[in-house]
Amino acid sequence: MIHEVLLALLGHTGGLVIETEEGFVLSSAADFLTEGERRLLEQSLKAGFLCKRLSEFAATVRRRHFSADAEFAEVSGSKPGHYTYGFAQRVEETLDAYRASIVELEAQILREPTLPLSYIATAVENDCRVLSVLHRIVSRAMAKGLSGGMLLDLLWNAAACQMGAGSVYSCLWSAVAGAGQVLANQMVAWMVYGRLVDPDNEFFVRRVWDKKMVWRPGAALYGGETDDFAKEIDAASAQREWQSLFALRPEAIPSAVMSLDTAEKALFVGKAVRVLIRSNRWLRRSEDSWEAAAQGNLDPPSVQNEVDSLRTCFEAKSPSYVVEQSVERIRVGAAAQLRQLVVEEAELCQHFAALKGFYLLGYGAFYQTLLEVSRPLLRRQPPAHAEQELSFGPWAAALAEHEAQ
Repeated sequence: MIHEVLLALLGHTGGLVIETEEGFVLSSAADFLTEGERRLLEQSLKAGFLCKRLSEFAATVRRRHFSADAEFAEVSGSKPGHYTYGFAQRVEETLDAYRASIVELEAQILREPTLPLSYIATAVENDCRVLSVLHRIVSRAMAKGLSGGMLLDLLWNAAACQMGAGSVYSCLWSAVAGAGQVLANQMVAWMVYGRLVDPDNEFFVRRVWDKKMVWRPGAALYGGETDDFAKEIDAASAQREWQSLFALRPEAIPSAVMSLDTAEKALFVGKAVRVLIRSNRWLRRSEDSWEAAAQGNLDPPSVQNEVDSLRTCFEAKSPSYVVEQSVERIRVGAAAQLRQLVVEEAELCQHFAALKGFYLLGYGAFYQTLLEVSRPLLRRQPPAHAEQELSFGPWAAALAEHEAQ
């Protein structure tokens, strides 16, 4: 009987242990047990029931996450995203630790066959508490269809409600780190490499498509020519990319980890990095590291430090603070290099001076020519199409003369 109970603790029922909607219970064949022993064992068997349900959740997520579009389209519900898969991996790690403890329990019983049934109940009591908390979170996430930042917020809030340093506390923060690692990797890809890696539409930065291109399993990203940094793009495409190609998805921002202001900074950093990569200005090694640091530029070692901080932020005491500081430091470096490119190398101030002189009477020659050429037109009564005659006549002539100069 003991061995069948141990198998039930691993989620496998048999002759003495049967499964109901409420959990595992002892069948009528176990009539040799007293009422107290039955209650004690059935209380212990709750851990086996939770183990089975959590195992089914993890296996379903893994199977549907890696399945092809045609396969999971027939299954009810949507495909689990990367955040859900990261959470499921931590659930599997918890289950592996629980199974190892059951194996150790079996070894103890084999060494000491006289151990009472209460020893089994005591041995799995702490594991049952951990599995029960995980099962409640899984049920809530699946019922609400949470993914992305909302799933991370759910895990964070559940972990923040646990005090101390017990097994439940460690398990929940491990689950937070599992889903949070996906967020960290997406932020690194966006802010360091200018790549939007989000096949499941979970990241808080989204690409605005007229017609969304299909993502193929196994591809790191999807996009058009704007994602090929080796090719030059025209001015219209560059303007569209900066102004409207990327936007925030406010509902996907994990509010427990970052604020809206930090998310907006991350959006700016990614767009700036894409401009700098095309201009071959991003992460260039400087001969004078002190001068680069004084200008606010980031060299590759400094960026690597921020990447390491982001990827290990959920191991820190305050992940939100680490994320905020890393995003701000990368933003300062990207903004400094973008300013150097636009203001200094592209001579933005000289362009403004030319616009001021040309259109705001800084250079009177243009308007002097315009008045001289349009004098015959102004001496007679305005015709029905006076505006067009002025635009295609004197204005165009004066503009062509001074553009040539």
